Amino acid sequence: MNKPNSKMPISKRAKQFMPFSALSGLSAALAEKEIEIEKAYEKTYEKTQDIYKEDEDDKIDYPF
Repeated sequence: MNKPNSKMPISKRAKQFMPFSALSGLSAALAEKEIEIEKAYEKTYEKTQDIYKEDEDDKIDYPF
């Protein structure tokens, strides 16, 4: 006859639900890429702001 299933000890059960990293180093690589993208965005933003300021200086003030 079949035995009824015994309960799994809590210590073993908890291990089933522990987080793990399927790809080692992925989070570090993503963090590096995020910093790289932020720096590129800042440079682009600064260039855009400089261009906008130059355009403001060239504007003509109409008296009306």
